[in-house]
Amino acid sequence: MGKLEIKYITKEMPLITDKKVSKKAKKKDETQHLWMLRGVNLNINDGEAIGVVGANGSGKSTLMRIIAGKEEQTTGFITSRSKITYAGTRDVLDNSLTGLENIRQSILKSDIDAFKGDHIINAILNFTELGEWIYCPVKAYSTAQYARLSIGIALFLEPDLVLLDNVFGILDQSFYLKTANKVQELKDKGISFIISDTKSIVIEGFCERALWLQYGEVQDFGPTQSVVQQYNYSLDWYNALSRPEKNDFIAKKQREQMAFNIDSVYEEFKIELFKNGYTRKDEPRMRQAFFVDKGIDPVYQDQMEQQKPKKKKKHKWPWILFMIIILISIIFACGYVLANHKHNNKQQAVADSVVKVSSSSKNKMSSVAKLSSSSAVSQSSTSSSSSKEETQTISVQDGETIGTIAEKYQTTVQKIQDLNNLGSETDVKQGQTLVVPKN
Repeated sequence: MGKLEIKYITKEMPLITDKKVSKKAKKKDETQHLWMLRGVNLNINDGEAIGVVGANGSGKSTLMRIIAGKEEQTTGFITSRSKITYAGTRDVLDNSLTGLENIRQSILKSDIDAFKGDHIINAILNFTELGEWIYCPVKAYSTAQYARLSIGIALFLEPDLVLLDNVFGILDQSFYLKTANKVQELKDKGISFIISDTKSIVIEGFCERALWLQYGEVQDFGPTQSVVQQYNYSLDWYNALSRPEKNDFIAKKQREQMAFNIDSVYEEFKIELFKNGYTRKDEPRMRQAFFVDKGIDPVYQDQMEQQKPKKKKKHKWPWILFMIIILISIIFACGYVLANHKHNNKQQAVADSVVKVSSSSKNKMSSVAKLSSSSAVSQSSTSSSSSKEETQTISVQDGETIGTIAEKYQTTVQKIQDLNNLGSETDVKQGQTLVVPKN
């Protein structure tokens, strides 16, 4: 999609009849409507200008105001990602404000910062050349002055798409050329234009493609030269008619506008949706989009949804598996705790039995210990008794042996060895000191 695409745009206007008509005719006329637009389709690309041509009353301004958001369509879709500005000769500016106040108000609505806004104000003032009129209320402006200011605001508010609604025909030659140069400058930067006018020469001077409207119905849409040529042929044909023939032709076309059946456009819409995968089951949704929502083209909306990265569906089974694992873990943990508890109880019982056995062993050991202590006491008493035996110290003389010493002191060799810690040693030396019993 380029800067803008509109589809199946219709606009219905109720007819207000004369109060003097008969009651029967009045009741009949109250239900009558004039279809100012009857299923208009249009698309525009970057840096392109599209012209809308047609005689007065063909629906050009109605279409432009619907695209600008100043009127609501009866049916149809407007799909755009662009910042759109609009210039016309009515209902564009606030008549109670001055020209400068209108400029500032437009900048504020465009969310342009104050620093850049000051530069834009100066650029608009220089471009429009309104002089002191810029400080006067807009309601005091002539139609040409009004057009100048609305064109200046539309061209300088950093737009993506500019709508110029029948403004060139009332400009003087100097400002027309100035505007033409600015339009071409912006087109070179990729900004698009939709220009409506009754004069084909204006459309030929700016536009690559053209849309021809007649009594709210599209007659042709294509290369400018081809469309303008057909439009001029129709004007020549109409101008060649006599006055009665012209009146008959106008009456016929207006009857067609009143007899228009919106279902014919709705059928075109349904066929397009069926080609894009919709079915009869989607009929309620299709009617809601066509007659009520009237927003962005549902086909384009579906395409954008398909291009978005799809979110992975959250499956339930991983969560179920996770919960099962948690449950099993809890069961095993409980089983482990119970088993450990039983094992601890067994170990406690074994420990108690060991304690009992050890206590009995201790009792036995204590009795043995008592016996041992008693024997030790007896032994100590014996040793003590033996230790109380009287001894004397002697010096070994030359030629004495341990045996002669034992005979001399009336004892045994073993006794002398024990008293002197000689073990089994039997040799003694002269001058050696020994302990022997007293005689």
